[in-house]
Amino acid sequence: MGSKGKADRQTGKFMTIAVLCFVTYLACYATKSLLSVNSPQMIENGYTSAQIGTMSSVYFLLYGAGQLFTGLIGDRVKMKYMLLAGLMIAAGCCTAFVLFDNVAIKTVAWGACGFGLSFLYAPLVRSVSDRLKNRQAEICMVVLNLASVMGATAAGVFGAFGNWKTATSVFAAMLGLIAVASLITNLVLDKKYPVICVAEDAAVPSGVNRHFAEDNRESRTEAPSGEKSAEVSPAADETAVKDGMAENYPAAEAAACSDQTAGTGVVIAADDRSADGACCTDTVEAVVRTDVKDDSNTDGKQGVALNAAGVMPFRPFLKYWLSTGGIVFILVSCIQGIAKNSITFWIPTYISQYLDFTPQIASIIFSVMTLLAALNQIIAIALYHMMKNKAIRVIRFSFLLSTVCFLLLIAVDNVWLNLILLLIAKSGYSWAGTMIWTFYCRSYKSVGRVAFVVGFLDFVSYVFSAFGSLLFSDAIESIGWLWLIVVWSGIMLVGAVSTFLFRKTTAAI
Repeated sequence: MGSKGKADRQTGKFMTIAVLCFVTYLACYATKSLLSVNSPQMIENGYTSAQIGTMSSVYFLLYGAGQLFTGLIGDRVKMKYMLLAGLMIAAGCCTAFVLFDNVAIKTVAWGACGFGLSFLYAPLVRSVSDRLKNRQAEICMVVLNLASVMGATAAGVFGAFGNWKTATSVFAAMLGLIAVASLITNLVLDKKYPVICVAEDAAVPSGVNRHFAEDNRESRTEAPSGEKSAEVSPAADETAVKDGMAENYPAAEAAACSDQTAGTGVVIAADDRSADGACCTDTVEAVVRTDVKDDSNTDGKQGVALNAAGVMPFRPFLKYWLSTGGIVFILVSCIQGIAKNSITFWIPTYISQYLDFTPQIASIIFSVMTLLAALNQIIAIALYHMMKNKAIRVIRFSFLLSTVCFLLLIAVDNVWLNLILLLIAKSGYSWAGTMIWTFYCRSYKSVGRVAFVVGFLDFVSYVFSAFGSLLFSDAIESIGWLWLIVVWSGIMLVGAVSTFLFRKTTAAI
């Protein structure tokens, strides 16, 4: 195949995956935000804040549990089955949420919806890693982030222009259609752009654990006219695998590949990468290396050797993690999770009840605020560089800013200025989240434990979100909005104070 044909195929593959990622994750986040934007209308229809808070808490608990579950099976089950199952479960649960008026059934249905939606993110990221080159993979990750923002905005629009039952019914139908479309799209991907195991390639010895995308396989055998072929001899391949890494992929880069298989017992050599650096694990045939033991490969981490894939053994890693900010960032993640999920969940109700807007207008305002949140990641990164690349400083500043802005909500009577302060407070804890997920977690790439840190911190954040949402719903009816705002401010202050704990462990972060 000529270079133009290969470029066209790569572009077609990229566009297909980008559209799949955007549509699927937009549906996920729109559904996730639906109960929040519907809350003012449901309260008007006779549901209590406590009942809605219980529904959201069960959702957060099962969504967090689902993240752990999908992390365990995500590298073993094909993406098309994960997406189909997750979307169909969510569609069925949304339907049950509309059809049954019993509060207990609604609570179970909404929680199960969260469990289904937790099936989506991991397989989408794995597909991006397996099938796309660096630049295109980065774009697709941006598309996923954009879809999450647009999804919440879409939920607000539906909340503004229809009653909550109609909106939920539309979302149920949408999820079902996207489930079918995702299955068809993945069948096309599997047929036209399969992830090829190059053990099938005659140039690679049978049984060697190396996997490349189809277009990379072609690039190994088709060199431009007048140039030496890039095909690698079998002997060279065996030597590269035996050594644990190819010349072009040092141990630090190999660790990135290991993130996808950490804890699964599968060890991927550094040569198990496509030419663009993407890990290819869709058809992994594990070759667990037990013959390599390089005690010099400690990467400076307390003298503990990394294994052949650049992964620190679990018990030594726990000790290392706690000595490098683990306790502090568990606390920070809990606070940020409460803010990101629980406080944000009740913002439409706050706008409707405390600021006295109609539920429809409250949904529109929430949509605008969510759309503006797209800028928060850019602002957070700028703050990170302004503060000399110290994530802990940004987190401290962000939580303190949110603390002050929440307190000012009590003193400011003007509703529009109040909304601006609310937006700044919301942005503050969003910046803290960027520091956790974009900078802190990635710092464990060199020991191959990024996946574990992300998964565990995400889990604890959702567990605390569940309790937070339940407590806030009770507080609305028992102590009122004024004191609840004080509670929100106090939680942000706790987050800021937690950054001063165990300062030696976070000095370099």
